[in-house]
Amino acid sequence: MVSSKLEKINLLNKLHNAYKCCKTCGDKYGVYSAASSTYWTGTCDVCGAEDVSVTETRDYGYFITGIRKLAMEKTKAPVTSEVKYKSQIHSISITRQDDKHFLGTEVRIDDEGGGPFLMIIDSEGNEIRLDFKEFDLLVKAVETLRNQ
Repeated sequence: MVSSKLEKINLLNKLHNAYKCCKTCGDKYGVYSAASSTYWTGTCDVCGAEDVSVTETRDYGYFITGIRKLAMEKTKAPVTSEVKYKSQIHSISITRQDDKHFLGTEVRIDDEGGGPFLMIIDSEGNEIRLDFKEFDLLVKAVETLRNQ
């Protein structure tokens, strides 16, 4: 992929920090995994191409494939087929204290192949899906409204 060690480190940093990318970089460093994407004219955070169609890097799995390949080249570590497991909390239900049914709000982390995102589901099954960066901005907006 990349020749010098410094170039690899710089590319790894770009891939980790990129928010938007062109299709060329997306296909080169990631795997397209979104059901649909929104493209707009902008600058690719990876290659720097200007006035090209770009989309969010989550549509290409946040470049996990490319990042792993570069990390393997960097460390020269052998690829292992051993599967390791861990336990994680993925969902929390918010209900009234006296309610014996789970008819409250569910907050969970989901991933459909493009990277994790926050999902909020109300008691009627309506969903709100938010990228974690979006959620941070949402919290700030709510605080602004609350403090008026």
